[in-house]
Amino acid sequence: MNDVARGVKDPETGVSSQSRLRARVLVAGYDKDPTDGRDVAIEKARAARMAAKGGDLAIGALGSGSDYTPFLQHLGLTTLNIEYEGEEDQDGVYHSNYDSFDHYVRFGDPTFAYGVAEAQTAGHIMLRMADAPVLPLEFSGFAATMRDYVEELHKLLEERRKDVADLAPLLDQNAFGLAADPTRVVGPPERQAAVPQVDLAPLDAVLTRLQTSAAAYDAAYTRLVDGQITQSAAQRAQLNSLLQRMEQRLTDARGLPGREWFRHFMYAPGLLTGYGVKTLPGVREAIEAGRWDEANRYAGFTADALRAYCDGIDEATALLSGTRRS
Repeated sequence: MNDVARGVKDPETGVSSQSRLRARVLVAGYDKDPTDGRDVAIEKARAARMAAKGGDLAIGALGSGSDYTPFLQHLGLTTLNIEYEGEEDQDGVYHSNYDSFDHYVRFGDPTFAYGVAEAQTAGHIMLRMADAPVLPLEFSGFAATMRDYVEELHKLLEERRKDVADLAPLLDQNAFGLAADPTRVVGPPERQAAVPQVDLAPLDAVLTRLQTSAAAYDAAYTRLVDGQITQSAAQRAQLNSLLQRMEQRLTDARGLPGREWFRHFMYAPGLLTGYGVKTLPGVREAIEAGRWDEANRYAGFTADALRAYCDGIDEATALLSGTRRS
C-alpha cells in the first residue's frame, strides 16, 4: 500500500499521494478535534506517531459502513477500503439527492483527476497482488498494531479503576447534590463497584510469540525477494493458499457477545458507535460496559485466535524456508 501511494501523484499538489496523506495525518494528530470520541482520538494519535517516524503510514482499522463488512466481519477475508476524501465542501452530498453524476462532473471532480488517481491506486494494488509470485504480506506491522491495541486495554482498565475511585468520595460528600441547581433536580451518577481483576495475561503472552513469529516470516520473505531462497511452483502455490486464508484465523464461529454474526475478534463496528470501529471488540466493549466475566472470557478467546494466527505464520515461514515437506 505504501509503495503504491508513493507512486501515485496527488492531482492538486503534485506530490505523491503518500506525502499528502502523511501531512494530513500529522495535522490531524496535532489538531485534536474535540468532537472525536476516545477511540477515534487514539487511532489518530497512533497514525500520527507512525507518520512522524518518516517510514510507512498506518493502515486504519475498519469498522463498517461499506460493502466490505460481510467479507471481513463475517467471512474473515482480508479487506482493504481505498478512497480519496477530505474535501469538506462535499460533506452531505453522499447518499443525498445531490449524489449524482451531474453533481460530480460539475462540482465534485470536474476534470476526473481524482477518479484517475483512485483508478491508478486500486489498479496498481490489484496488479501487484495478482502478479506477485508470493503474496506480498508483512506481519511485523500487524504484530506492532496488536501490541498497541492490548496496551490500550490495560490503559482502559486503569482509567475505569481511577473513575470508580474518584467517584466514591464525591458521592460520600453529596457533591453532586450540592453542586446541582435545586430547581432542576438531576440525580447523581450511580455508585460503581470496584473494578475486579481482568486477566489480560493470555493476550500479553501471545503478543510476544506474535512478534517473534512475524519477525521470522518477514526475514524469510526478505531472503526470498533477495534471491537467497528459491521455490518451485508447487511450493509457491501451497504457501499462497495458506496466506490467502490467514485472516480467517482471526475469526471465531462463536461470534461477538450478543451479535454472533460478527465473527472477527480483532475488528468490528462498535455495538453503540454505528460504523465506528472497535479493536479487540469482545474484550474492549465488555470492559467499557463493566461486564467483567465476559471480558475475561473474550480475552481468552481473542488470545486463542491470535495463537491460531501465529500457527499460520510459523507454518508459512517453514514453507517459505523449505523446512517443511510439500
